[in-house]
Amino acid sequence: MKIITKILSLIVVAVLLQATAAAHTVMTSASPENGAVLTQSPPTFEVSYSKAVRLVKMTLTGSNDQKIRLPQKLAKAISTDHRVKLPTLAVGKYKLSWILMGKDGHKMKGKVSFSVTGNQ
Repeated sequence: MKIITKILSLIVVAVLLQATAAAHTVMTSASPENGAVLTQSPPTFEVSYSKAVRLVKMTLTGSNDQKIRLPQKLAKAISTDHRVKLPTLAVGKYKLSWILMGKDGHKMKGKVSFSVTGNQ
């Protein structure tokens, strides 16, 4: 009886671990990419995920952690691909951070840092 209980316990654990691993949503691409050095201000930020998500919040910060207002509200669409218009950025370092929500209500965070050099 103990052997059967142990085997069933192992099977349950294996199934739960597999389901958890399969449920993860991962970022598949971002533009600009993390660490990008750009010669001019990017007109948009584009991000893709392995599963459909909704962007809940996005923050753009510049040098000295000053917040920069985005020119539009975030779309409420649930999609694997998202595009957000960016303001014209001066030469400097920037960080985009965001919160997104999966269909199951699980919230996740993402961020990229990039620089605009102005050198062509």
